[in-house]
Amino acid sequence: MQTNSTTFLIDSDKKLYSFFIVEDKSLYNFENYSDIEYFKKNLSHRNKKTVQMIYDTYCGVTTWADVQTLFPAIDFPDTIEEVF
Repeated sequence: MQTNSTTFLIDSDKKLYSFFIVEDKSLYNFENYSDIEYFKKNLSHRNKKTVQMIYDTYCGVTTWADVQTLFPAIDFPDTIEEVF
């Protein structure tokens, strides 16, 4: 049986943190993310349990530049095409 990685994480005992990684924080209004209905609307491709988990563990937003500063040893790809 194939296991969905999201389901595995939700059902594990590990502590999860959800956050968005964006290019530029000024392009988004993150005040809406205090409302579960906003999560449901924008994550309609996810099941209810996953949306609730993301909402319950949401801790904010960061940028790729910040992530690269925190983890300089990781060589992050510039595009998704570089991953595959």
